[in-house]
Amino acid sequence: MYKKIGFLVVFSLFVTFLYGCDMGKTGKSSSQVSIFDEGKARAVVESYFKKVISGDYAGAYELLANKEKKTISLDELNPDKNVNPSIADGFINDLEELRKTKSSFKVKSIEKQNGVFKVTADYEYPDGEAIYSALPRSGWFVDWEGGRKVLKQMVQENRLPMEKTQLTMKVIKENGNLKLDFGWFDAAEKRKKEVESYKANLKLHDVKIDNYSDSAWVTGYIKNNGTKSIDSIYVTVYYLDKEGKPMGEDVGVAYVENNSDIPIKPNYDGKFIFEVPEGIRKSWGKKAEVKITGLEFVQEDNK
Repeated sequence: MYKKIGFLVVFSLFVTFLYGCDMGKTGKSSSQVSIFDEGKARAVVESYFKKVISGDYAGAYELLANKEKKTISLDELNPDKNVNPSIADGFINDLEELRKTKSSFKVKSIEKQNGVFKVTADYEYPDGEAIYSALPRSGWFVDWEGGRKVLKQMVQENRLPMEKTQLTMKVIKENGNLKLDFGWFDAAEKRKKEVESYKANLKLHDVKIDNYSDSAWVTGYIKNNGTKSIDSIYVTVYYLDKEGKPMGEDVGVAYVENNSDIPIKPNYDGKFIFEVPEGIRKSWGKKAEVKITGLEFVQEDNK
């Protein structure tokens, strides 16, 4: 399914706007900023929206603060990255044109705080998730040509789904150039610490190995003894040889009785099950080690 995260990337503020000084007077590169004021901060944000709306994601990426580039790659900026262009090229082009003509933005406020400018802006753009969910399908396959007709009809009938959001970002000066900091890296680091801390509330229990003539299985449960609801618990199972050394591994997810639609709430158990690969079964020691390697909280808990 087309994921909304692709469209969230579209409005994650990346702008290419270069401000220069007179080389004859300062000797500085024309891309560097000598005076950092509200006007330049506003211009950066406004230029960003123009870049994003026009589809210049590569240009926009260049204004991302260095630490933010550790959180997202250039490829991830494309909101249609999950769609195969070889079979949906026409539809993608149509949607891209709508983004250019239907998207709009407005800078709401600019406030200087501790040497940087905090900017709030409103952004409205075509709701990709709603559009993709409305496309005609045959089983799992999307009718892309039919989708082009649906998209055209939405526009003609003035019912194109739109998404409105308010964004807050910081315009900072980095190595003499203006960059945008959306707090992605800081948020990711905070989540990482929360996850590591919360693992102490998860207890593995009733882990067992079932061996049969034609198969073998590693199963078990993970108890949520904490106070947060969990969407997914990631589990890695290491298959051990007769000496107890790892000879292979699998990665999976624990769910409530393998139902991914039910969150693992406080006091709930998540269940995992792995089928031992045939190649491993031929020489393993019928032993395994299971580790909790990650988790995702229910979205509401992250707000």
